[in-house]
Amino acid sequence: MVCRSGSVATALLASRKRPDAVEQEKDKKEEKKDEKKDEKKGLPLKSDRKVEFTTDEGTWLSLDVSPDGKTIVFELVGDIFTLPIEGGQAKLISGGMAFDSQPKFSPDGQWITFISDREGSENIWIMHPDGTGVKQVSKDPNSEFTSPNWAPDGKYVFVSKAQFGIGSSEIWMYHVDGGSGVQITKSKPTPTTERSKRPNAMGVVASPDGKYLYYAAKLGSLYYNQQLPTWHIARRDRKTGDEDNLIHQIKSAFRPVLSPDGKQILYVTRYETATIRNRSLPATFFRATPSCPGGKKLFTTRMERSSGWILPLERKKQFRSRPRYHRNWGRSWISRKRWNKGR
Repeated sequence: MVCRSGSVATALLASRKRPDAVEQEKDKKEEKKDEKKDEKKGLPLKSDRKVEFTTDEGTWLSLDVSPDGKTIVFELVGDIFTLPIEGGQAKLISGGMAFDSQPKFSPDGQWITFISDREGSENIWIMHPDGTGVKQVSKDPNSEFTSPNWAPDGKYVFVSKAQFGIGSSEIWMYHVDGGSGVQITKSKPTPTTERSKRPNAMGVVASPDGKYLYYAAKLGSLYYNQQLPTWHIARRDRKTGDEDNLIHQIKSAFRPVLSPDGKQILYVTRYETATIRNRSLPATFFRATPSCPGGKKLFTTRMERSSGWILPLERKKQFRSRPRYHRNWGRSWISRKRWNKGR
């Protein structure tokens, strides 16, 4: 009896907590809640103000044309719009605080691939032309993606990927259902590799039959407005992995685009100030400058206004598109800094 009573008394005393101890536990719980709230804080999640404006110019616009030749998709200050080929009212299909860029129609016109940092780092995404069905394709927080483009079968997306800290872009391929991707060019430089020996491959486009990849290639790290060493147009056999240097041009040749029949290649060069050139390819031989399905018209932007221009190959007439925009704005700054934990 004594033993049992002592046990009960001890248990009762142990179960009683001093008021100050209870308060301390409450404070700890509140601190944990505050920490969780702080973890979610970062860039503004809502726009601060709305701005409506009409413009006929932009900066470094990327555009593409739908396979049926009726619609242009383009980016403007981090948002993606569609526009009738004849011009008119631009329709926002992807906007908000994320920076979306480099849209590209799939071969069947049912999807658009683009680059977005909406999850904290730039990755490949896809969506329908009306902005629905948004889906993340790649999930790499340690790389920078540029120039996405479709495989002819519409099941894969080719892209240039540069790992942070290395300064070298390689060609990768991702299935639209996701995954870790497959590396196409495999030079695999490291941070200790000399800058002059770090290879780069950008602006990839596949031949209509899917047998070859065309892209701009060069040795050496990337610098804006760099004259030498020059970019050249390379062709890669997807089956054997063999790479041929097709076009060498003074002041570089880059951003190759193939005609729909695969017999002509269009590329950009800084030779003679700024030039778009096309060249016939032997045998089986347009992204930054896409073409209509018939291959008779080109679509591009001009530096004088960075607005949309349609350039028939026979150079008889040019058409200009002047869209109108409506945009929500957030903070008045843009940072290329990568934040930890997606912030």
